[in-house]
Amino acid sequence: MKPIHNLFAIATIGLLTISSCTQDEITPTPEQGKGTPVNFTMGVNALTRTTTTDLATVFNDGDQVGIFAFSQSDNQANVAYTKSGDTWNGGINIIEGQSYSYYAYYPYNSSVRTASAAAFNVSADQSAGFSTSDVLIAQNTTAGTATDVNLAFSHAFAMVQVTVQSANVTLDNATVSLRNVKNSATINLTEADPTITVGETTGDVIMHLESSTSVTNNHTNVYRAIVPAQEVAADAVILTIDNTGSGNWKFAHNAAFSFVQGGILRMTVTVGDEPQTTTQPITIGDMSIDGWTDDSEPIEGEGTENTDPFESLTLPFSSATTPVALGNYSADKITDELVAPGKWFQREAAANQTLGVGSTVTFGDANITVERGDLAAQSEDGTTKAVNGWNNSSFGYRLAGNFSNSTVYHLSFTVNNPGTANAAIGALIRTSDDSNAFAIANNTGIRMGKTIQTNTIDAGATNDINIYIDFSKKSTTANANNNNIAESEAEAAGTEKPNQYFVDANTEDLSSISIYFYNNTNNSELVLSNIKLEATELTASPAAATTE
Repeated sequence: MKPIHNLFAIATIGLLTISSCTQDEITPTPEQGKGTPVNFTMGVNALTRTTTTDLATVFNDGDQVGIFAFSQSDNQANVAYTKSGDTWNGGINIIEGQSYSYYAYYPYNSSVRTASAAAFNVSADQSAGFSTSDVLIAQNTTAGTATDVNLAFSHAFAMVQVTVQSANVTLDNATVSLRNVKNSATINLTEADPTITVGETTGDVIMHLESSTSVTNNHTNVYRAIVPAQEVAADAVILTIDNTGSGNWKFAHNAAFSFVQGGILRMTVTVGDEPQTTTQPITIGDMSIDGWTDDSEPIEGEGTENTDPFESLTLPFSSATTPVALGNYSADKITDELVAPGKWFQREAAANQTLGVGSTVTFGDANITVERGDLAAQSEDGTTKAVNGWNNSSFGYRLAGNFSNSTVYHLSFTVNNPGTANAAIGALIRTSDDSNAFAIANNTGIRMGKTIQTNTIDAGATNDINIYIDFSKKSTTANANNNNIAESEAEAAGTEKPNQYFVDANTEDLSSISIYFYNNTNNSELVLSNIKLEATELTASPAAATTE
């Protein structure tokens, strides 16, 4: 068994033996081997969409599973079945008239003697692949006298995915390890809901490098590993990065969290120019677990896509966050390749950078400060002029998820203006290819003829901002507009903006989104915190903020 995108696992897995004698050990009967052979159909209920690629779990030729078959008087224990093409070859024969139950696991090991206490260890080095640490279990207790038996496998352990972001630090030689994780478990395959008892022994697990991308001096590597489900204590060092030639980093999360059976937990960490001697923060999004399995009927070699709808996310960041640096909109349209989902970005036009008057975005552990210079400035000779607007001086977050084009989403955040003059904050959300902006709605879901909302924050004030975005409609033009977008092409005809109107958004538009923010006032400072996006039915929404 291996992931469908050709991860080759060469690490081995230790399978402990249980020496006690139980009814599910090998106890041959006179009839064993003389009955009717059983044909097994096996598949894995597993597919998840990640931030990098599809990851499906399938069986491949040569893979072996162990199967226990029990009836009233016939126990056949730990029989190896090997996949060859479309068939599984093994040696279970059933006695006519007897009703059988079947319990199975992967990967096969001849030392396993009992289905009620099968023990497994994950590999300490999964850098070459994690397939043989991915323990799968299945049972069929309703097969009865059938000779064609289906076994639907599910994941017994948890997957951990770590996205490592860096600026000016190459990660070519990095070793990313989970630290002090429990690495073994004993499984009772015979229970209706198999009991998985995690061992107390801990160890380190080297993770597998799944993907690596680089944009200028910004790097994003994605790592994965399999471990038993377990709790992780708050502030425990759970991750280290050892990077030959650059330094070492260690990471912890400030709250307890869990690795959950059959789930993928995604973590994001950032490494800076210099190694840190202190423990750095881990970001775990909204702490949700993405399903790695579902209840669909297995189809051999295929899986079923996880379609859990997006519900909510508090946008993650820390003082170690380094945004991807982008030019203006015409130069750098955002895609998942340019800005990986889960990463922040900052867009600044070249002219603003040359004049030194663009926005300075500073990430802290609890808030984000955006200071804007004088975007009315120009060089002494007049040849270089600063440029204004969201597409020339802004920052934001790239987010992937199963969004609905029939749902209004609520973007909320808090803004503080520590200055002595009023200042304005703007926000919008754009489609996956960055070419269109979604419609702004009011707090009852009615579209307001615009794609951007700007709110004025009085000097010294702190405001809670609530913006509602209708993902069913997008504007036909790339420009953000604060008013008077027509509902249809017919309504736009004859107006001052005949080419600007709303059209239906599609699933491709929603595969990833970019959430933009910008300070719209020269020589001002604004501080953002508690930034959250959530699906809403508009039944108990707070009043929409005043729109300027």
